[in-house]
Amino acid sequence: MRSGCGVAKTQVEIQEKMNDQLTGNESDLVAYYPMDIDNQYVLDGSGNNYHGIMIGPVVKSRYFSDECPKPDGTMDCPYPTIASALEDVRAWDRIIIREGRYTEFIMKDGINIEGTDYSWNQLDPDFGGPPDKHNYY
Repeated sequence: MRSGCGVAKTQVEIQEKMNDQLTGNESDLVAYYPMDIDNQYVLDGSGNNYHGIMIGPVVKSRYFSDECPKPDGTMDCPYPTIASALEDVRAWDRIIIREGRYTEFIMKDGINIEGTDYSWNQLDPDFGGPPDKHNYY
């Protein structure tokens, strides 16, 4: 967030600067939010200490690179969120979710599975769970 320092800027002046990458050291910054998040706080990098508090939103990471344009659950292309992994997962898939802090609320068959331990049989009585060495057919 830049202050106008009491000077009106023309549309051309604004458009010339609107895509500039800020560093946080600009003299006319009121606040600078590079979206560095510390728990529920959004930190002001301008030095003016106008830190914000996150209330309610879910912050989602985006994972992308030249080598990985779309996450696929592998070690090289992990899913950025638990929900995005659940959208693609199929029975017996083994997927990798990117390391980090997740604040997602996940429901499966009407059961909140966040922070709760369930056995396979509790989630779906018709689904016995992954095969083991004793139940191959």
